Amino acid sequence: MGFGIQQKRVACITSGGPTQDITITDIGIPKGAVFILDRCTNQGVDAAHHMVCIGFTDGSNHKCILYSAEESTGVSNTWSKAMSNVPIVTVAAATGTTDGQASFVQWITDGVQITWDDLPPAAYFLTVIFFYGDILVEVGEILGTEGGSISLGFKPDIMIGAGQSVASFGTGTASTANGAFSIGMLAGGKQCCLGWYSTDGVVPPTGSPEYSIIEQDFFMDDIFSGTGYAVLTPTADGISINAGSLACAFIAISLKGQARTDIIYFDSPTSTGSHTVPVGFKPYFVFEFQTAFADYNSINNSDGSDWGLGIISIDTEAHCYMGRTNMAGAGTITAKSRCGSETADHSCQYRNFDSSITFTASAVTFNSTDYTRSFSVATAGGSPRKFAALVVSERIFTGPNSRVEDLVIGDPIAIGV
Repeated sequence: MGFGIQQKRVACITSGGPTQDITITDIGIPKGAVFILDRCTNQGVDAAHHMVCIGFTDGSNHKCILYSAEESTGVSNTWSKAMSNVPIVTVAAATGTTDGQASFVQWITDGVQITWDDLPPAAYFLTVIFFYGDILVEVGEILGTEGGSISLGFKPDIMIGAGQSVASFGTGTASTANGAFSIGMLAGGKQCCLGWYSTDGVVPPTGSPEYSIIEQDFFMDDIFSGTGYAVLTPTADGISINAGSLACAFIAISLKGQARTDIIYFDSPTSTGSHTVPVGFKPYFVFEFQTAFADYNSINNSDGSDWGLGIISIDTEAHCYMGRTNMAGAGTITAKSRCGSETADHSCQYRNFDSSITFTASAVTFNSTDYTRSFSVATAGGSPRKFAALVVSERIFTGPNSRVEDLVIGDPIAIGV
């Protein structure tokens, strides 16, 4: 049967419903999904307030993690939230109280149906990454200071996760003060994460530390207090865990030997034009971290935090997201969310907290051993910046989108029935 990974962006409904169907032609019944939402309502344009929610479902288990920072003058308002029963949540920037929430209803042909228990206040853009075909999927959680192992019933080939430093999941409307967040990925025997933290209840710039990091060999690290971390090791039946105090939600996927996977580390360009990322096989799907950091594994302790995320599939247009919070000004908190333009096929539209480092890229091409794209903006501050990506190789797929694909010597071949 093969497998597939594709993403779809939609605007959240704000009236009517309350159900909303999200579909992509000819993917059949999905096995799992990742939901990514921020405050963006106009693609390619900054939105006031910094928010990101990343959620997961396998059809039975549903979880999400949220970070929020208000753009304001005076005292900072930053929030973290972990939900154990829904894949999507939004909060009011000033109070951290839930002002939008969606539950999983069912898988439908070519997509998913959700229902808005609480309609969001604006038509925020939502990206859904669908995983489908002959694969195994499990959504789970890592909670508190944890060792030992989690049984998934399979050895994961790839994992994507999100976490925050407060070691609890909830179902209520309140959030936890202090915005701490981490995004993690695991593949090919490697793991990597982005992490950031914004202090709540302070008047910038005095007493308003902002921390952020891109870290190798960690699946989670929100760097809040040095305790919110997770290091995972895949086993034949699941994962073994070394974790500090945090609530982490994840999706784990077995591709059943049908593709190669890896995490690659590479430098950003320092000038505009074509930029090639070596992979070692022909990519099919890329989940990419984009940063302003000059080094891996080095905490950026400044007046700002920021992150960038690119989502690229051979079958659909590229998507990207970014967020930044700047507490450098006296009594001023600048907080922004942004999603790149689908029309421009943006795989990167990144700005760091003070916009001194910026990247914009589009026109992604997947080649036999790498991927290439054109950067129209590459303000790198005089030195390359550190990026990382989870990459899944091309495959043979004999479902509705059946086609003969380019193969690289050494790539696995899956024979559909």
